[in-house]
Amino acid sequence: MNNKLKKIAACFLACIMVFCAISAVSAEEQTRNNDISHKEVTDIIVSASAVNGDKFIVNEEEITVSSNEAEKLGYDDLLTDGVSALDVLVKMHEIIYGSHFTAENANDYLSIPYGYISCVFGEATSSVGYRINGMSAQGISEELSDGGSFELYFYQDTQYWSDIYVRTEDIETAAGEPIIIKAENGGTALAGVQLAYVDKYDIIPIEGVIADNDGCISIAFDRPGIYYVTLRGTFNCEVNDYSSGEIVMVDSPIIPSIIRIRVTPPENEVMPEEIYIKTAETIQSRELAYGSEWSVMGLARAGYQIPDTYYHSVMNAVDSGMVSKATDIEKIIIAITASGYRVDDTLLEKLSSASFVKKGGLMSSIYALLAFDSGNYDIPVSADQNTRDIMIQSIISAQKSDGGFSLTSNWDATVDTTAMAVQALAKYRGREDVAESIDKAFQFIENNINADEDNSPDKCSVIAQVIIACTELNKNPVIYVEQMLRYYGGNGQFTYNGKENIMTTIQAYYAMVSYYRWIYGENTLYDMSDAYYDIISSDGRTCIIYAPFNGETAIVKADYMSHVLTGIDIINMRLMKGKNKIEIIGGDRFMLWDSINNMRPLCEVYCR
Repeated sequence: MNNKLKKIAACFLACIMVFCAISAVSAEEQTRNNDISHKEVTDIIVSASAVNGDKFIVNEEEITVSSNEAEKLGYDDLLTDGVSALDVLVKMHEIIYGSHFTAENANDYLSIPYGYISCVFGEATSSVGYRINGMSAQGISEELSDGGSFELYFYQDTQYWSDIYVRTEDIETAAGEPIIIKAENGGTALAGVQLAYVDKYDIIPIEGVIADNDGCISIAFDRPGIYYVTLRGTFNCEVNDYSSGEIVMVDSPIIPSIIRIRVTPPENEVMPEEIYIKTAETIQSRELAYGSEWSVMGLARAGYQIPDTYYHSVMNAVDSGMVSKATDIEKIIIAITASGYRVDDTLLEKLSSASFVKKGGLMSSIYALLAFDSGNYDIPVSADQNTRDIMIQSIISAQKSDGGFSLTSNWDATVDTTAMAVQALAKYRGREDVAESIDKAFQFIENNINADEDNSPDKCSVIAQVIIACTELNKNPVIYVEQMLRYYGGNGQFTYNGKENIMTTIQAYYAMVSYYRWIYGENTLYDMSDAYYDIISSDGRTCIIYAPFNGETAIVKADYMSHVLTGIDIINMRLMKGKNKIEIIGGDRFMLWDSINNMRPLCEVYCR
């Protein structure tokens, strides 16, 4: 048998072993699955949101929902085929409450007796409405299609139920160009309603920006980026008083709904596109091996595929005992995650010890929190249990009275260390103690970033960390990008003390990566949930696959009959970054390999 046939035979054997192992479901488990649902399970992607007054609970998140979400938690779903509004609502609760939302206590968070909501997001109320694809839903069992939207809102007017729903299309404009947002409902201009920013979950009014008598709101954004706004306030109008049958005038509340505004750079603004590309070429020209974690992270988050040799180099270093410091382990986890690999459990276990992480000082707590959050990893159980709250408290407790942070308690606070602390805390800014810490930290940054302008040899790296902190918080970083570009020395390198320096260049590069991701509305630098390949859905003819990079992959398809493998097909295909819609007939189970030769799994096995 020649080498080519041997490889194909080995490939098929590997497929059979993988799929047979996964299909070896116990009779008891199969019975339980059948009891949960007799229908074929399908998956769709839905844009989901929930708002209560001036606060979003869920902010237009794209979520994957299965048609048996409700049944798995014990809810009665009248929709026997497809994904219902109830399935979406259950999935939203699972995402928010995690392991606290179980079949045993689900009704404490979401209760729907006889098909009517009586408790939602832990609040006992029946004063809620919801819309599917912008239209009033007919019931909690109404079906949603792939790419649809589900919006839940708490009524603010519980006497006349007069809340006004306004849906405005997303807008694209250039920096500095005024745009008009039309506030109207059913052709009626909503004069006097106000435009507001949406900061993750908070709705913050924009002072003086209100609709005129024609319902028109004019606004311009000076800097490029992604802005999220909404309408808020009330509109005085006539409504029916159902108790008396009379027409009354009331101030009807506006139901907030997200308007996404993408602001592109003006044509005459010099952008660092050429610098960005040249810097990437400089970093790519160097060997990517253990020790080059920040280079790997920057390139991967820019969409470059990292060669397997980097992963093997790192794991060889780990296996040989070369990696012992907490900060080294943390940086490896961040780089591996950015590269699209599943992190080895042995690495995570090393950080499960609270004292081991604390022993590494402030930077160890910062990097550990970033590492665990980069892939939303669970922290392994340990006798000296580390938790996210312990890491957050370790960071906050190190903050000095002036709002800054320093590498050790004996040193004065520095801007770059402060910025890195903010990067780690950014995800938790909904917590009151974290929000207060971030506010103080940014005040320190603004007060001190230019204080040592003439005496800071690596000012470029300092500014780079501030840029990343801004993008993690969805704050506009452009002023700092312009400042950092002054330190570009040409030839794809940035300068340290006036001379080209590779470490400074690497930091400047991944700061630019964070900036470009922010401009184009992608996940932030450290939110690496988009770093993995994923098979999202398959209906027997069309398969939806998400790819974090452009590149060749091997799609493995297996067919079963009564849990017996009946056929395997392997398809070499080039996937583009983002969602790929591919026609693949049949298939009960799917997985991705990086190639037929390597057969490295890129995602979990998908079962249709």
